Amino acid sequence: KTAFLSKRPVYWPELGGMKDTNIYDIVLLDCGNIVEGPAIIEAPDTTYVIPETYKFSIDEYKNGIFEKI
Repeated sequence: KTAFLSKRPVYWPELGGMKDTNIYDIVLLDCGNIVEGPAIIEAPDTTYVIPETYKFSIDEYKNGIFEKI
């Protein structure tokens, strides 16, 4: 099953307004998956906002890692 849920309009001030944004489910992300911004990752206890110049990856221990690209 894919972690991609949908696209939704999200307000990104640094991008000049609303932009269709990929939405992901963190529970369905696997080790080695990479999500490049702009994106939203939904989790049971929080929401991760990934700006355009960042990526979010899942390491071998299922930790989420933010990195500037």
